[in-house]
Amino acid sequence: MGKKSSSEFLVGEKIVYPGYGVGEIVRTELREVNGNKQLYYIVSFNDSENVSTVMIPESSFTEIRIRRPSSSSVVNKALDFLKNGIPEEFPTWKDRFTTHSGMVQQGDIISIAKVLKSLHIQNLKKPLSFREKKLYQKCFSLVSSEVALVKNKPRNKIEESIEKLLGKKEDGSQSSKKSRKDS
Repeated sequence: MGKKSSSEFLVGEKIVYPGYGVGEIVRTELREVNGNKQLYYIVSFNDSENVSTVMIPESSFTEIRIRRPSSSSVVNKALDFLKNGIPEEFPTWKDRFTTHSGMVQQGDIISIAKVLKSLHIQNLKKPLSFREKKLYQKCFSLVSSEVALVKNKPRNKIEESIEKLLGKKEDGSQSSKKSRKDS
């Protein structure tokens, strides 16, 4: 996936901001900060619980890996990994957390889906630490918001689908929805 300069993004366009999720560029503003004029993109993020607005300087788009939503084929690959993929195993929780954090910072949906699946499997073996629970929740939110946008379906339906993809425990039984929220 090639890097896009921020000047290629338009007001009204949906973007993916790793760490925040799917947002919409609502306007641009030229502001002077410390004597330098800079273009800022005002991006609105709406999830099921919150609405937030973030000002992002044009110069930061590449650094923070803002991108357009993934193609349908890439989203399908991420969903297939959630269903059938075998995530990497790590010798220690610290190695796992460091690697997972780096993968989420990459910002692509497949890397985030790999982290989500890995943490899900880890949670089946042993409860996740507080930091890993937060990372799991973040990954679940990032994947579900982008899939919902790309597939043009309600986010709650996508969340249910993702839970079903992840839901089979190693013994073949289904994990409960409550366990996902508690994780």
